Amino acid sequence: PSAIFSSNDAGATYTCVLDTVTLPMCISPQVLGTLGGGSHTLAITGTDSLGNSSMTSVTWTVDAVGPTVSITAPVNGGRSS
Repeated sequence: PSAIFSSNDAGATYTCVLDTVTLPMCISPQVLGTLGGGSHTLAITGTDSLGNSSMTSVTWTVDAVGPTVSITAPVNGGRSS
């Protein structure tokens, strides 16, 4: 997955934190790579040239478990075509 973000300040710089890990680069679009199953949070802080900052975050869940599939027919030697 990836995240697209922007600021109303063209000179803003960003810091991205994914699940408590600060990413080495933070640019939009931010490619997050392959994530394991479970809950994930991406927090992005934008900072302007005067040091003013603002943070926003998003949390989502990756479902990494496949569906359960079963065959219900044919039964007891029945035929299907």
